[in-house]
Amino acid sequence: MATGNEGETDGGQNGPSGSVGDAVEILAGFAGQLSRRVLDPSRGETVEASLQRNLLSEPERARFLNELLVQIVPARANVDLWMAYLEGGRSPFGDKVLQKVASGDEKPIQSLQRAGPRVARQEKKVAGLRAQRDLLDVQIRAEEDKQAYYQAIEAAALQWFVTDELLKMTAGVFAMGPAWTVMRAISSFLSDEAVERETMLAIGDEKQHEAARLRAERASETELMLGSLDFFCGYEPYEAELRRALLEVARKFEVRRDEAAGDGRRARSKRTAAERARPEAQKDRRLVLDGLEAAA
Repeated sequence: MATGNEGETDGGQNGPSGSVGDAVEILAGFAGQLSRRVLDPSRGETVEASLQRNLLSEPERARFLNELLVQIVPARANVDLWMAYLEGGRSPFGDKVLQKVASGDEKPIQSLQRAGPRVARQEKKVAGLRAQRDLLDVQIRAEEDKQAYYQAIEAAALQWFVTDELLKMTAGVFAMGPAWTVMRAISSFLSDEAVERETMLAIGDEKQHEAARLRAERASETELMLGSLDFFCGYEPYEAELRRALLEVARKFEVRRDEAAGDGRRARSKRTAAERARPEAQKDRRLVLDGLEAAA
């Protein structure tokens, strides 16, 4: 029997190697390193996972394990290890039992052959679920776009409905065509064209100040007239005086019909006049009504 240095022998072809216990530690370290390299922290396969695939291939597995054994099997027997065993010590292999991954009498190769298809099936299942998830994400985005489209239609329909209801609510005001003329005259609304005519001789800051003064003055007049009309409503002398004033204006402008007809207006029937105000006099109705509300 070959002899060697006390406690250790030359290992493999290139260096020393210790007891079988050292070999087990080497194998354990190798297994740990392999698991860390095969799976990264995110549980995804790394580049070095190809090592595991090589171990699953019989030709590659034989080559790799042969190289591993060359590194861990000693070239000469460990005299101290055998002497201790022959003198009644514990067998160096007695407590080194491999933990099975399967129950019963199944051999390691059988376990490996059975595990491979399971892995393949599970990988296929995971890949299928990921594909379904991607398709579902696309479908969700499409449905969300459709939902946004329907919500936009709903918002537009709601605005249309509210506007229509408001027009119905104010229809009574515009049905009294001749009365709308009086409402326009009382309103504090003053068009930009009217302000321009009144301030055409002013320039710069003076023009702005004069325009502001005119609008403030008209608002004050509207407030006065609305308060007066409300207070004296039903008071006969007041209403008689108001009637005379309106009659005077009506007679004064009766001779100016041709002048006013220059914009294309024509006399309307009594029924039409009672049902609605002139369309051209309703274009700025919101501003006119705002002018009445502001002074109220």
